Amino acid sequence: MTTKINLKSKFDKFHEQWSPKIIAEMNDYQFKLVKIKNDFIWHQHEDTDEVFIVIEGKIGIEFEHKTLLKLMKEK
Repeated sequence: MTTKINLKSKFDKFHEQWSPKIIAEMNDYQFKLVKIKNDFIWHQHEDTDEVFIVIEGKIGIEFEHKTLLKLMKEK
C-alpha cells in the first residue's frame, strides 16, 4: 500500500535547525526532513549514502575536491 506524505505539513510541525525528523521508513532506509541554516561540519558516512532534496532555498555540498551548489526558487 502506498501512503502519501505531505511534506509541507510535516515541515510545519517543527522549527528546530539541524534536527532531522524521520517521516518514513522503507526496507533499511529512513526518510528524514531537516531545516538547515548556515554551515554544518564536514563529515562522511562509511556504510550508507545520503540524498538531499531541496524544497526551498539553496544548499552547497562540499566534497574533498569540489563543491556542488543546488539553487532552488526562494520565496
